[in-house]
Amino acid sequence: MRSSVSHSHSHHRSSSADNDHEKNVYVADLSKDATEADLFPMFAKIGEVESIRICRDHRTNQSLGYGYVNYKHRSDAETALKRLNFITILDRQCRLMRCQKTSELGAKGNLYVSNLHPSIDDRTLFTEFSPFGDILSWKVSRNKQTGESFGTGFVRFAHEENAEAALQELNGKNIQGSEIRVEHFKPRSDETNVYVSQIPLEWDDERLAYEFSKFGDVKSAKLQRFENSTSHRGTGFVDFENEEQAAHAIREGHTIETGSDRSLSVTPFQKRNKRDQNVEVARPSTSQKLEFDHNLCINNLDVSYIF
Repeated sequence: MRSSVSHSHSHHRSSSADNDHEKNVYVADLSKDATEADLFPMFAKIGEVESIRICRDHRTNQSLGYGYVNYKHRSDAETALKRLNFITILDRQCRLMRCQKTSELGAKGNLYVSNLHPSIDDRTLFTEFSPFGDILSWKVSRNKQTGESFGTGFVRFAHEENAEAALQELNGKNIQGSEIRVEHFKPRSDETNVYVSQIPLEWDDERLAYEFSKFGDVKSAKLQRFENSTSHRGTGFVDFENEEQAAHAIREGHTIETGSDRSLSVTPFQKRNKRDQNVEVARPSTSQKLEFDHNLCINNLDVSYIF
């Protein structure tokens, strides 16, 4: 099946290419089974749709759970955002958001919300914060395996003053039996990133992210691969939404089932220069090196033995 559905006039592009993203609607929380054909009739009711694209894994072709709807006119995109937000597609309630350039996104209008009651979902979060201004994105952080809420979330406003007003009004408010905490979002640091070793060689990036999602909202997961090879080194990095989730992974990561008698090793992330310093400290002295003169070097071992 084609990766996108296109319709007439797609070649009549606006002369102002920089504004093309304003005609696009970002669709989140899609079912893995949803196709472009499922989206088209719903969005075409609003106006002329030029194209629809569901983003997929380039290796498996499996949906990544989000996509884009491109309208011919900006006004139709705005209408869709208002009328179709939380539309149900294949039994999944989907969030609709504006497409934003990376250069337009800052941390000033971004709020971090915690102590959310488990019953609070994305729609409730949006309902509570939307009266204060134009919201660009929002989400309740959940365990991707169980769907259970971590009790935290994020709300990004288009304008800093709207975010400040929401913070002042909603911080400490009782919502569904829980007093929520609202604060300015703080950019993630190295302390949200963990280093994982002794990873089974059959795992890929998606499996790594899946296994660690039980500890928090995984923002990225990447295995370290050999140069010019699809094989990985048995090591990788996982970046979480906040420091508490990373700390949880460090404490409990060894409990993840690997299918072997070897447990994962999960430690705090260190930048390369710091790791290099530690390696330098660990190198043997001249006297220690002399003890190695009678050691044997064995080549061509199975790769699983070196981790």
